Amino acid sequence: MRVASNPLRTPGPLKGEARRTHEQIIQEEQFYTKILGWRTMKQRRWELRNSMTDAEKTLWEFLRRKRLNGLRFRRQHGIGPYVADFYHAESMTVIEIDGSVHSDPDVADADEWREGYLREQGYQIIRFTNREVFENTDLVLETLLEFIKKTFI
Repeated sequence: MRVASNPLRTPGPLKGEARRTHEQIIQEEQFYTKILGWRTMKQRRWELRNSMTDAEKTLWEFLRRKRLNGLRFRRQHGIGPYVADFYHAESMTVIEIDGSVHSDPDVADADEWREGYLREQGYQIIRFTNREVFENTDLVLETLLEFIKKTFI
């Protein structure tokens, strides 16, 4: 399902305007967190954990309780102003599950900023689509394991 861009998100820069800095993005995220009714990022993460998408639930069943090669993953883990779908702390790997909304240009731009922020902080990011998780979970898990081995071991 394709979703319209987030009405709370400020539009991207017009031609000739400067792009927003990471500090501006962090301030914006904190502002919208309060506007949307979350008092803290902790509350935001808690709500996201309790409203995971079907693809996230499916993948979580394979990642939880060290089921993937004894590796420990966290779900809906906060990193700065962002919340990662899944996170492997030892390798600093962020795992994102993208639905069709991520093909929207505004969302893709936000993803690019987010990835830039996370990479600056030293995190590795790997993305999978909902379709990949549903149709080929074994390949997703194998790819994830190889990615973590390359960055961690």
